[in-house]
Amino acid sequence: MIEYRPFKAGHLDLFTPQEAQRREHAALVRSGGAGGLEGGVSLSGWVGHKCVGAAGLIHVREHRAVAWMILSQDIGAHMLPLAKKVRRVLNNVVYLRVELTVAEGFEQGERFARLIGAKCETPEPMRYFGPDKRNERMYAVIKGT
Repeated sequence: MIEYRPFKAGHLDLFTPQEAQRREHAALVRSGGAGGLEGGVSLSGWVGHKCVGAAGLIHVREHRAVAWMILSQDIGAHMLPLAKKVRRVLNNVVYLRVELTVAEGFEQGERFARLIGAKCETPEPMRYFGPDKRNERMYAVIKGT
């Protein structure tokens, strides 16, 4: 069972990210930008005493936010409960639009985006959009649709 706690930047040091997110995780830790993700809607997931990931929303406008998530390589068995938690959070926030991007070729990420109810808005990847100039697809969860 996953327990959720308020996200703290140091939580990112407590797990090895899944392969597809290693560069993003390293860049976030190295830059010191993780502290800016604390507060608001941001949580870490814990199984026992082990952190298995962190996620949150970055406020853009009163109706719009950008979602972020870094998951452990050990998250596998906890994906469905995690997806349910993310859907509950998204249903209870004020944002009408929550955007997230997924790296081209990251099939598990695209599957998770669909699992939480996100729709792909860019069938053609956005070129050079992500960390390390990776191509990414934009997904969005839109309330009321």
